[in-house]
Amino acid sequence: MCKNAAMTYSTLSGIYKDITRREDKLARLRSQACVTSARLDKPTGGSGYYDRIGSLAAEIADLEGELETLRESYKAALDALGSDSLAACCIRMKLTRGMTWQEIACRIGMTEAAVKVMCRRYVW
Repeated sequence: MCKNAAMTYSTLSGIYKDITRREDKLARLRSQACVTSARLDKPTGGSGYYDRIGSLAAEIADLEGELETLRESYKAALDALGSDSLAACCIRMKLTRGMTWQEIACRIGMTEAAVKVMCRRYVW
């Protein structure tokens, strides 16, 4: 994330979804690494051999690095969001507390549609 780039709910939500997808993939890779035997496999159609566990370990390490970068970006964006506006508070409720748009709307006395529009238009 560029430090001077404008941030929106959609951008921040996208970062969160990327984090979630990568965390799911990391869990799957770790599970595969636990059940994969330590042997060299001959790839289909290839002439060489490769180490399946070594390949998984490298992929896990790369994914952990990507996750760290995404989490730092997400935290920086949330820190920059502040809490000085109603839209900022609503975005925090949605992304950090996991509240639905309907729950947020009920809490602040607006319609669900109005809350969504307000949050999606907010730029920080």
